[in-house]
Amino acid sequence: MTGLPEARTVARLGLVESYRASGRTAWVEATGRSMGRSIEPSSRLLVEFGRVPGRRGEIVVFRRGESLIAHRAVALRRTAQGDRWIARGDDEAYLDPPLAASDVLGVVRVVRHADGRTEDVVPPGRRDQALAVVSWWSGRALGISVRALRRLPVPSSVRAAATRVLVHLSRVPNRAMSKAIPRASRASIRKEVRQMEYESPEIIASYSEEELTAEAAVSMQYGEIIVLG
Repeated sequence: MTGLPEARTVARLGLVESYRASGRTAWVEATGRSMGRSIEPSSRLLVEFGRVPGRRGEIVVFRRGESLIAHRAVALRRTAQGDRWIARGDDEAYLDPPLAASDVLGVVRVVRHADGRTEDVVPPGRRDQALAVVSWWSGRALGISVRALRRLPVPSSVRAAATRVLVHLSRVPNRAMSKAIPRASRASIRKEVRQMEYESPEIIASYSEEELTAEAAVSMQYGEIIVLG
């Protein structure tokens, strides 16, 4: 007999997959700090499910096991098997594994912060694109450095300490850039975003009793992302 927690997980993931298949756009609420100042806990995200990123700097939503992650697309790789996006959280040290188009559940279009600021993040602004470039190179440098460190004939304690330092240093450029480059939309709430909400009610997700009973919440790596009605 399937346990209740497992059944709920299947229902949650199935709901999101149905959104992707139908190309639905819905508000979600995120907790966790992997995106740093870009998406704080309790921020609300307007996610366009079924869409793939069009350029570096966009925030993509993808599945990892039974969890969902919302991270920034920082690089695009061309391979014989097709294009692969590389993502990374703005406040994470490591790059995420490559994502095929089929791995991407959707793209974040709007971020409404807990303090009321609302930002349209598609297309990505200069800050988001700059963060993507810095994230790619610092994340790649960390990966190369850690692999090289593993080959050195040093005690494991020394290797572990050096790895911690490298991980810390990998986060410094993004954190510095987040503070140094203001977002273009911080000064005011964008009028067109508010109009989009009021004039296009179909983008606000509505749920049946069955969906609400299934607790339409999706676990993230660092918390939960909750589908809102």
